[in-house]
Amino acid sequence: MKGLFDYLAQNPLWTAILILLIILMIVMFVLASKSGKKRQAERERIIAKLEKEKAIRQEYRTLTEKSFEADNEKLLFGVAANIQIELEKEGDMTAAFNELPEYKQYIYALNYVFEDSEYTSLSTFFRCNGQPLTGTAARAVKNIAGDSLSEIFEPMYNMFDDDNEEVSFDESQIDVLDEKFRELMENEKSSVLQKIADYIRQNKENFLSV
Repeated sequence: MKGLFDYLAQNPLWTAILILLIILMIVMFVLASKSGKKRQAERERIIAKLEKEKAIRQEYRTLTEKSFEADNEKLLFGVAANIQIELEKEGDMTAAFNELPEYKQYIYALNYVFEDSEYTSLSTFFRCNGQPLTGTAARAVKNIAGDSLSEIFEPMYNMFDDDNEEVSFDESQIDVLDEKFRELMENEKSSVLQKIADYIRQNKENFLSV
């Protein structure tokens, strides 16, 4: 060992290289550790989300008066889960969706807006879905969720709508609208969910009658 130290002392270049290698190994170890923790946290987040969705689906399999006493977000997701169960019984879910009454179409579509966007990236909803869901969501936002969200939703919908030849797709504008959506959800999420929950409760008898 003493010979190694003597050699390094006499060869500063190799000493520097050895030190750099040690530092590089430490950095790589730290980065790998952080990456592993990040992946683990993401897995735990996804599992928790799936377990929550499973519990809501089970609770809202059959709607009762009590179902409508939940908090606003749970009410939206729960009623949408009930509609999803209804659609799954049909061979063609798109055709079955088109046959739903408007109030059910609206809630089902709004559920996907917030589930896919996770209140941060509205464009994710559009990248994951197409017609008739996106068009229904646009009408639902306009008629239920309020002007603040509609002013963001409508221009993005137009850019993603393949049938709209008057509006061009602009990725930079999509980013701007995503940022506006994220800020809106940070500041007015509870207000938007309240409007949707009010609409559901106003149609409670309709939901309970079928």
